[in-house]
Amino acid sequence: MPDEGQFVESGSFKVDRARALDKLMRFQLEKPERYLLPWVRAGVASHATAIDIDYTDLGLSLSFDGDVIPEAQLRDPYGTLLGDFSDENTAARHIAIGLLAALRLKPAGIKIDSGIAGKRRSLVVKDLQEDDLKRAKGPETKTIINAHWHGPDKELARQHMTELKGSCLVSPIPIRVNGNELKRWTRGPERTGIYFEAGSAFGWITPADGEAEESRFDAYVLGVSSGQTTFSLPAAQVRGYVNDNRFRLNASQSSIVVDSRWKEVKEVIAQKTELLTQQIIEEQIPRMNQAARLVRKVPFYKIWETSMRQESDAPTPVNRNQWLADIGVGIAAYLGLTSRNPKDIPAFLRETAKMTTWLRTASRRMPIHGAPLFFSVGGKVLTYKQAKGARSESGSIMYVQGPWEHRNTLDPATLWCCGAHDVEDLKAQFDNKVKEIKR
Repeated sequence: MPDEGQFVESGSFKVDRARALDKLMRFQLEKPERYLLPWVRAGVASHATAIDIDYTDLGLSLSFDGDVIPEAQLRDPYGTLLGDFSDENTAARHIAIGLLAALRLKPAGIKIDSGIAGKRRSLVVKDLQEDDLKRAKGPETKTIINAHWHGPDKELARQHMTELKGSCLVSPIPIRVNGNELKRWTRGPERTGIYFEAGSAFGWITPADGEAEESRFDAYVLGVSSGQTTFSLPAAQVRGYVNDNRFRLNASQSSIVVDSRWKEVKEVIAQKTELLTQQIIEEQIPRMNQAARLVRKVPFYKIWETSMRQESDAPTPVNRNQWLADIGVGIAAYLGLTSRNPKDIPAFLRETAKMTTWLRTASRRMPIHGAPLFFSVGGKVLTYKQAKGARSESGSIMYVQGPWEHRNTLDPATLWCCGAHDVEDLKAQFDNKVKEIKR
């Protein structure tokens, strides 16, 4: 907020309060319908064991246990936004952020109850200029936020819930909406990946899609989505999420601030990416050996080719007996595939091709030791070093492309490219120092 105030030793701003709050109201959240998200953060910051949200067409109630909001922070509900940030005022600050956003929707009123029995207080807010703190009765010890609309509005309630769902996938505590718990990931959404914890941060990484040149992450603070961030790693690129309650949010609460803490977390992600790369290599070696045998047979060759181009081939019915005859009962038994539904084979090849593309893309940036990248006509799987060692006397790496037919008449060390995409990868890997054998 340039030119809006002067910073003093206490860390407070000498500004016109109403003017400052009005500006905060307009810029704190881009979409005011997302007011529930900071209130969820407040619950997590209060060390709650669960958050309950109940809504009707007339309004909603959000409640959580854990630490109460101090009376002083209820008496001055926006004071935490104008002063210094601290761990002690984190919950109150997020309640204030949600309050400013909710007021932009012109509710009939908002009431916040918090405190232990006998010292419980109720803050009633009608608008930015009018609020009133009263003594609250009853044995309740939870913090309860009630928002009321001027009349029934089904679409409004539905929209508010839509903004909530999908934004709390890594919440450390259950969030129940009208009794139904929202979906949460225990670690990550997919099989292939690594979950990690490092100090105040936790997250999950998996290989980036296709030939991505950047890593992409969903950032979370207090279990609530805080936008996406991208950056480039030295070799393999990944995607995933990372939550750190020490991340700082920008003024609009839409993304995290790139500061020293984010740089520390990036270093952790880089270390975990190296571990993930080794994990994928170990998984890919037997998978690529299986794929090398499978793709000699049509239609598996076609599946591999389209998968490497990152295109989806239309699923076709597979007759089991015909499939076994196609691949050969002996090979199927050797690969352990005779008991597998033949419809599983395309999925196996697509996943193997996906990981191969990821490793090839990473290897172009920085050679990765031991990564299985290419097929040879002799049926072997070659690493970058092995492929490089197969140069001819002219210094070029020799390759053939197309279906397997009659490849056994060639030098077994010759590289076999299953289509144009394999050729492009080979050229990119070896600076175009490759030569095709025409048959």
